[in-house]
Amino acid sequence: MNRNSLLLLHPSLYSLALLAACASPPPREAMEPAGLGPVLPVAEAKPAGASSIAAATLAQADHAPKRAELNAGLGITDSPVSTLFAASYDIPLHSSITFGPALHVGYGEDVELLGGEAKGKFYFAPFHESVQAFVSAGGGFGMVDKARVDEDWGLLFSVGCGLRVKTSTHGVLSSELNLYMLPEELAGEETYYGWQVVQFAIAF
Repeated sequence: MNRNSLLLLHPSLYSLALLAACASPPPREAMEPAGLGPVLPVAEAKPAGASSIAAATLAQADHAPKRAELNAGLGITDSPVSTLFAASYDIPLHSSITFGPALHVGYGEDVELLGGEAKGKFYFAPFHESVQAFVSAGGGFGMVDKARVDEDWGLLFSVGCGLRVKTSTHGVLSSELNLYMLPEELAGEETYYGWQVVQFAIAF
């Protein structure tokens, strides 16, 4: 190819390169996905239902009385049969546990019963707005006197259960059933039942 041909082609090649450069699309900037709002920081993002879970946890945090209570009850015992008077002073140790001294006295026609123990109570979550169940266990010393002629003293253990009914903001009524066990067989008795038909609670 001679020099004159190159001179003729040179403007044509230059024009083609210029057209190609103008026809190429301009570089596009990074775009955010459509329809997405601002993203919350991880610290601010809260899982669905977190507030309801927290409220339920707080509602179940305290099952036991929040203050110490004096419970006094009246009922009966069986095997032997007597009229029962009982009291306990319950001190909260945990969200569901109380612990304190307990005393009961039984008086019948031909028998006297006496028991003093340290007793713990475990309170379940209320299964109704104002009704709650609990279980108890304790140990100490007891006395059985039949025909009031020979007192017999020895170890005493108890297991029990009961129901509490909230009658007002500060009022509570309860009923408690206990099985008292006498390992040393006092006056011929190995066990007897005590049912506090009704208990009254006074908070301190």
